[in-house]
Amino acid sequence: MFRSNSIAEAVAMYQTLFFGEVRSLGRPVLEAFSALKHLPPEIESGLLAAGFVGLFVCCVLLRNPHDHANSFKPSLKYFGVTFLCLVTSLLLMGHVAEFIYFQF
Repeated sequence: MFRSNSIAEAVAMYQTLFFGEVRSLGRPVLEAFSALKHLPPEIESGLLAAGFVGLFVCCVLLRNPHDHANSFKPSLKYFGVTFLCLVTSLLLMGHVAEFIYFQF
């Protein structure tokens, strides 16, 4: 978790985090995010309020984990997906990964 003083700082951090060396989404997406750096404070606060309202609506309308747990029925499909995830994670554990936050 981090705290930024403005939307511009947050966008810059997310751009570095998600688009630092990876260019798979292309230029239009990067340009759209960079346009957010120059928003007036009134629009920044409006976007923040809209985000909170959106999160609240999602929390109220979507089912919670207890509902999902109560309706869960074991099946061969869930076993297959779980087994595939387990095998994939075990195989990738031995892979040496670069520390991703070295530029921060």
